[in-house]
Amino acid sequence: GGSAPSVLFNTSGTSLVFKQQFMELSSWVDQPDVLMGLGESTLPGGVVLPRDGKVMTLWNYDVPCANTEVNLYGSHPFYLQMSPSGSSHGVFLLNSNGMDAVLRPDSLTYRVLG
Repeated sequence: GGSAPSVLFNTSGTSLVFKQQFMELSSWVDQPDVLMGLGESTLPGGVVLPRDGKVMTLWNYDVPCANTEVNLYGSHPFYLQMSPSGSSHGVFLLNSNGMDAVLRPDSLTYRVLG
């Protein structure tokens, strides 16, 4: 018995860009799934990440948390992906440099500097 294995980070059909001081890596994300995480920031919609093509910059910044859509004390390149069935997994990109995450309806792209 058992269920079929799930693909957790699907880079098929995407390009890996790896240059001096820059890396870009993308993964497909199932559209009904919910993403949470990617740094310490305040979002108007709560903890669920918007998947509208907006660029989220992961960079530490010390401001009061009453402001929305700003970075706070920590940058954690970790996201939790949860499917409508309730199954979930997390992905952590070990990196201490500044980076952007682009969240689209069907994908997530990391753009890493340094």
